[in-house]
Amino acid sequence: MSPRQFEALTAICDTLVCALPVPTETDDLYFPLVGKRKEGSEADENPWSEFYGEPRRVAIAAYFAESASSLGLVDKVAATMQHCLKPLALGFFKTILWLLTTRLGTLLLAGRRALTPRPPFLQPFPKLSPQAREAVLLRWSVSRNFVSRTIFKTFRSFTLFHLGAQDDGSGDNKVWRAMGYCGPDPNMPAAAGKQDKCGSSNGQHCSRDSSAGREPDVAQRPAQRSDSGEGKAEPEEGTTGGGAGGGGGGDGGGGGGAAKGAGRGGEARPLDDAVVDCSAEGTALAAALQGKGVEVLAGPKQTIGLLGRRDKGGGEPVVVRCDAVVIGSGCGGAIIAAQLAEAAAAADGADGSTRQRRVLVLEAGGYFYRSDLSLLEAPSAAELYDTQGFLTTEDGGVALLAGKAVGGGSTVNWSASFRTPPHVTKEWADEYGLKQFESPEYASAMDSVCDKIQVTADEAITPHSLSNAALKAGCSALSLHHAITPRNTNQPHSCGWCTFGCWSGEKQSMLETWLPDAVTHGALILSRCSARRLLLSPNRAASSSPGSSTAGGAVRRKRVVGVEARIEGGGESGPQRIVVEADLVVVACGSLRTPPLLLASGLTSRAIGASLRLHPVTSAWGFFPEAAPSLPSSLPPGPGYVGPIMSVNSREVANWESTGYGAMIQTPTMHPGLLGCAVPWLGSALVKQSIARFDRTASLIAIVRDRGHGTVGMDGSGRPVVSYRLCKEDQKSMQDALLLSLRILRAAGAVEVGTLHQSLKPFRCLIPPADDARATSGNLVGSGGPGETHGWQCSSDAEFEAYLMSVAAAGFKLNDCTLFSAHQTGSCPMGTSLQSSVVDENGESWEVSGLFLGDGSVFPTPVGVNPMVSIESVAFMIGKRLADKVRNGYLCVK
Repeated sequence: MSPRQFEALTAICDTLVCALPVPTETDDLYFPLVGKRKEGSEADENPWSEFYGEPRRVAIAAYFAESASSLGLVDKVAATMQHCLKPLALGFFKTILWLLTTRLGTLLLAGRRALTPRPPFLQPFPKLSPQAREAVLLRWSVSRNFVSRTIFKTFRSFTLFHLGAQDDGSGDNKVWRAMGYCGPDPNMPAAAGKQDKCGSSNGQHCSRDSSAGREPDVAQRPAQRSDSGEGKAEPEEGTTGGGAGGGGGGDGGGGGGAAKGAGRGGEARPLDDAVVDCSAEGTALAAALQGKGVEVLAGPKQTIGLLGRRDKGGGEPVVVRCDAVVIGSGCGGAIIAAQLAEAAAAADGADGSTRQRRVLVLEAGGYFYRSDLSLLEAPSAAELYDTQGFLTTEDGGVALLAGKAVGGGSTVNWSASFRTPPHVTKEWADEYGLKQFESPEYASAMDSVCDKIQVTADEAITPHSLSNAALKAGCSALSLHHAITPRNTNQPHSCGWCTFGCWSGEKQSMLETWLPDAVTHGALILSRCSARRLLLSPNRAASSSPGSSTAGGAVRRKRVVGVEARIEGGGESGPQRIVVEADLVVVACGSLRTPPLLLASGLTSRAIGASLRLHPVTSAWGFFPEAAPSLPSSLPPGPGYVGPIMSVNSREVANWESTGYGAMIQTPTMHPGLLGCAVPWLGSALVKQSIARFDRTASLIAIVRDRGHGTVGMDGSGRPVVSYRLCKEDQKSMQDALLLSLRILRAAGAVEVGTLHQSLKPFRCLIPPADDARATSGNLVGSGGPGETHGWQCSSDAEFEAYLMSVAAAGFKLNDCTLFSAHQTGSCPMGTSLQSSVVDENGESWEVSGLFLGDGSVFPTPVGVNPMVSIESVAFMIGKRLADKVRNGYLCVK
């Protein structure tokens, strides 16, 4: 980025995060950022009282005086753009920045706001007054031109993400004190003893329990790399921009990784003896693999004619041989790897400790054990999420959250563990001809998965977080359906930080379950090793091989013979590629990465990437200051990010009993970087107010079971190209859930509610005493007994209904309302014919013998609930069928 472009970027960032005068208690902006301090016995009973004392007031005053430049955000935004945008998108945004440094370019992009009353009458963007720059950004944000909205959204997302997520290198961020955020979980070992970020000296107010004897400094750990490599792997470019910045986590496949050495305090990592970090080994990679029992070949054998030209400076690839290779260690790949490894070990009649490795798992990400986690948002997003959490659809309309680490999405997801609903399995069996989903085989697979990951759903997980408690209270007040969300933990688990990995290990992810099983039976994980294409050859045995013909009598003309992979972040001195020769390949790298891999490998089915489902999500939020007299006793005190991420759900508008297509209402993770990506920017002052209210903001999400679909293609570098737009039916489902969520939040006692629409202002449900002059109607409410009003006034039902009508009228214009997706499925569906699907009922490719898919991409339609258990159950069924064949000598295992 040139100095002139950087100057324009600085002007934009300093407009988004602008230094402002310190608000006073009489300012509408200030109230009710800081509630009144509790007195007497009430204060003694409330462990969160310190949140509303003088330290918080001082922190808010300091926060309002900061700008993006003074906080060091501009360099971070520039680096994120460089790393996360595709070259074409990066060039576009650099062009926009250059135009803004010119007078004519600013006139073109800003219109009359580029004009000034004094010579030279026309100014470049950096020379405009702060008020004029703010007017320009507000104009972009609600422009009829979606390109202008996309430009605004991208700069806003990058800037406000780093405002909330960055740390100063010591695990601290002075903005956190103003928003009541304590940083990493104080209960995590190595987090205690640090100066509290919220203004308290002991840090205990940010946890449900107090802990002692913790180690002193979390900032030295990432999610830092848990291997011996120096520095950080170079991130892969994303798409247009405006992503979520690591706020969530896919439930599907994803990346993976490896580690060396012991964890914090010498704690051993269970997978250490069965992982190789390809980027850290350098020139010693071949020797390291051989030392782990992998057959290393002197040069390509059967694959020599299939390899492309050498990577520049990469030299010859390392070539190894195994019987089966699994690409991805997420909810699908980990299970199938465990089953194949067990089958191979049984065929050998040995425990796998001395024989050559027969099953390899390739992973694009790194291995982070419990003791490697920092729970810091920015570094965790960079290491644990695809494209650092900024992967989006090509138009920036939907932020795509997907895990990229050992364990894939299960490492960072939010624990919700729903079985596949009966109406979905019936649909797959009746409409798609996949009868196994209505058979005892699939029911048994779900039982096995739920037992393995210890799924529970009972009231023992209380107390709920603020968002979950608000969902429960609002649904109860309105007599709506609500239920406890099943989760993959066998005990009360109130960690709100599991989106950055589970430091306690209570969440039964792939790291705690199937991957240890896989390595116990001899599987080896190659981390930071990203599959680039499958190696195929003519299937000369097509007429005689039992695996070469499809159920319909068609012949698989090709067979898989291996995988070519790129080593992520490796030094120039070491190899850049690794080739794995294998007769059996299982692709399980998620619905966003599986289609590009198949297309890059020469598969031609029109169904590849043609039916992507996203479970699109938007959110409604409510502000619940503890000073509000309407706050129900059922809502917990203190910060909203403490407690389970998902523990309550409502399927009031999910339509399970009718069409089966609607939306679930649940709760998201609550951390400041995600909030920054999502919160509407209605001006410098209002966005600072919104972020300062962070700790008492509850959020509900509408997760749509989408009838419509998008596509996943591939660019020239093999990266996914994702296109998706909401169809009319899905817009209606999302609107129904969004409006109901607003009603729920109001019924739960929110002072203010809002959506993620840039074009809409929030609605004030309760008007505090300072706003009496602006109160037009409603009833007075109080915090104590009858008649105790304290001057608060409630907005009328008519006013609220008018606000809901404005939300409905706003719709979901591209890049006006923020949309997310953490559940990508269906991009390579299973079916009964080559014309409508990519794999058959066994998960095997219609085109290539020996090639299987084992992740959420094989879903015929979306499941409408968090898909982790469904992905694992489908993978379990595919893996069990494949393992049975392996035990009988099918395909690779001799």
